[in-house]
Amino acid sequence: MKKLSLAITLVTAPLAFAEQPNLFHCFAKNDANYVVNYTTTSLTGKPTFSIQDGETNEVPGTGDNLLSLSSDQTPMGNFATALVTRRHIADAPSLFYSLLIPGIGMEPETLFSFDTILIKGYSGGFRPYPLAFQQVTEVVDMVCEAQIVDF
Repeated sequence: MKKLSLAITLVTAPLAFAEQPNLFHCFAKNDANYVVNYTTTSLTGKPTFSIQDGETNEVPGTGDNLLSLSSDQTPMGNFATALVTRRHIADAPSLFYSLLIPGIGMEPETLFSFDTILIKGYSGGFRPYPLAFQQVTEVVDMVCEAQIVDF
């Protein structure tokens, strides 16, 4: 029994000292032009979130959109969510993008690839029944690369 306990300790010990990645570059499995970039911090100290769908490059929070970013820890991993609200249309629903990021421990100067999902949908605003509540409109299978970057 002690040998098993010692073996588990040896396998998990390096992960205890591993760092969390802060840069995620993701693309859809079925469309390499559908790209999501997320950083937990940046040169300004704030997180960033951008989406490119092949035709347009949507950086939430620019132009006529307001952006709020949140990060929620769940048993499945961390949901990094960008909520995009139209600045001049008060009753328009907000568009949300939630990227699921599993718990990752890694060494600096390495790249870690993983599969995940991006959830896209609408929340709030004036929408006719039955669309009046939060609605998921798309779940995109993504492949992501995580890394640790010094900003």
